[in-house]
Amino acid sequence: MGKVAVRVVQSKVVREVLKELKTIVSIPGTTIETYGVTYVRQDDEEGYLIALVVELCEMDVDAYIAVNHRSLGLTGRIGLMLRVFEGIEELKASGVVWRDLKGGNMLIKRTEGVEGVEVRFCDFGTAVRLKDRSNRRMTISGAAGATPGYIAPETKSPSYSFASDMFSCLVWCASLCLDFDKTGAGELEHRIAKLRLNQVYSSSRKAEEKKVKRKLKEFVDEDLIRNDCLPLFTFLASDQVAWTDPENRPTAKECSALLSNLSSTKESPLREERSAERKCLSPSSGIRSLKIGGELGEDKENSKSKTPLKAPKRSTRRRNPLSALAVNK
Repeated sequence: MGKVAVRVVQSKVVREVLKELKTIVSIPGTTIETYGVTYVRQDDEEGYLIALVVELCEMDVDAYIAVNHRSLGLTGRIGLMLRVFEGIEELKASGVVWRDLKGGNMLIKRTEGVEGVEVRFCDFGTAVRLKDRSNRRMTISGAAGATPGYIAPETKSPSYSFASDMFSCLVWCASLCLDFDKTGAGELEHRIAKLRLNQVYSSSRKAEEKKVKRKLKEFVDEDLIRNDCLPLFTFLASDQVAWTDPENRPTAKECSALLSNLSSTKESPLREERSAERKCLSPSSGIRSLKIGGELGEDKENSKSKTPLKAPKRSTRRRNPLSALAVNK
């Protein structure tokens, strides 16, 4: 056991915290390691004070990005994304829908360079375990306590699936592309929250999708995206990636396969050739060339490589909406 921290929670119902703890300890290696728990009853009507002894992590992912936003290049950000996608797959394998995925609930365990970074998930107070994979009925309406801007639109209905976590993940991934010298770290989720997708009923998924894509396009129009992250953000904002339709939303495995390919290519970093794509987010104007490379965490924006890797034509298969970004090694 290394260094530890003590998380203190106040609750009127101990079993709610113990239920969260049970979820955490059931997915070792992905969730924050917990060594013990104790609780005492308070004299007043505030309920119980519950103390959990957990492994000490350096900081949350939001803080890590804020501190390193200038030195952390695209490949370093891809490294973080890959670790999060792996964690989401572990949650899915355990039948857990998190419903509160965000940078503040993901902790950095080590910070000796990005290749040494480990990501731990925490705070599973809104998580639900699907005992029967065919039974996707919610026990409550909406994701109570979850963070506005990250909540999937389908949570307003009486059904949901593992895909709801991927909506939150898309929001988080897109936010990693922002230039924090020009805008606040939470600006993207703030604008998505204003759409109230999980509160206002819509008769059309297409209408919801258009609202999201218009919001994303605002960041390109306002020049708020990092230059090296622009092609990735452009793709996320294109019609090739479904955000509001859970049936067509990309899975963590699909995203991980794509980004693993990108981060392992020994060319220059993924970045856009300065072109009309900055002004247009339609599928026909998507990412026309990809340049990738460097070690994780290394920002090679000034690389002199002249040989771009061209992405294949857009795939018509709906099963993997990210195939249009695949890069042949």
